[in-house]
Amino acid sequence: MQYREKQGLVNRILCGYVLCRFNGIRYKVYQPTPEVLYEADFLYEDIVNDKKYEGIMGRDQLKNFLVFQGIWTPENETALENIEKNIEGLKIDLYKAQFNTKLQTKLRRQIKAMRETQNAWTYKKHCLDHIAVEGIAEVARTLFVYTQTLTDMDGKLIFEDIDSVDSVFLQRLHVKMQELMIRDAQYRELARTEPWRSGWLLKKASIFPAVPTEEQRILGAYTTMYDNAFENPDCPSDIVINDDDMFDGWMADWRKKQQKKREQNAVEDGKYKDAQQVFIPAQTQAEADRINEMNDTAGKIAKAQMFGYIDNNAGKNIKESEIPSVRQDIVLEAQRAVSQRKK
Repeated sequence: MQYREKQGLVNRILCGYVLCRFNGIRYKVYQPTPEVLYEADFLYEDIVNDKKYEGIMGRDQLKNFLVFQGIWTPENETALENIEKNIEGLKIDLYKAQFNTKLQTKLRRQIKAMRETQNAWTYKKHCLDHIAVEGIAEVARTLFVYTQTLTDMDGKLIFEDIDSVDSVFLQRLHVKMQELMIRDAQYRELARTEPWRSGWLLKKASIFPAVPTEEQRILGAYTTMYDNAFENPDCPSDIVINDDDMFDGWMADWRKKQQKKREQNAVEDGKYKDAQQVFIPAQTQAEADRINEMNDTAGKIAKAQMFGYIDNNAGKNIKESEIPSVRQDIVLEAQRAVSQRKK
């Protein structure tokens, strides 16, 4: 974004309202207060629980209908859940390939393709949500919020009572507001660059009111995320900081390393702290994968050698001392003993 565009978005977020021109007339659309959101949520629950809507299916029922028709399957559900994990893995690979432009290009294509698949499947899963009773309630909730936040340039509400509401006008306004919505990539660029960055460093969260708006909350969250990265002893380079996918990869990689350290420390500090090898039973494949990740590179090699030796000698009576990794430890221990005697 250009500096002027960023400045305009920062001012908009701090003001707490959006200026929009609709049908040639300028309006202000304020960010809803907690009171307005509470009333809107109350309206939503009223509609969902209203007996006059009993004949309309809920989202869970519509999901079952999609499954029954073969439009959405449990396999689709599992695949959709795995896509996010796969995208995270590709982002980690992208971060580690920050100096390999050829590999970066390949990974970015894969990430883009997976996102497109994710969007297509998400749409397929939720294609009937709008006709569910929850969908009807969500539309009513959204329109109610606009009746409480849409004003003229003097700050006077356009719709002073519920009877004066023009629902068609509000639905068209909602489409306009969706076009003006700040995207995640824009929030992230604002959070790490000027003109926002210096103002935040001077005042931090006090730059916002006691109860921040949704836009203020999102910008504050992203800014704090970058603060944490800048203060991290392993802070990534500017190349990574300024690349959203690469930065996500760095965060995911760092988080996994920290999780691995915590789990290793938990084992080492317990009753197995003096053991060379520890067998930890797993109840699920996910647990087995997590336990396996606790091994460092040497541990993974030793494990592979051990299972390889066992597979190659299936049916034989194998002594522990014959396992390659164990035999290697015995040799090293003997060498250390000899070295100590020479001293």
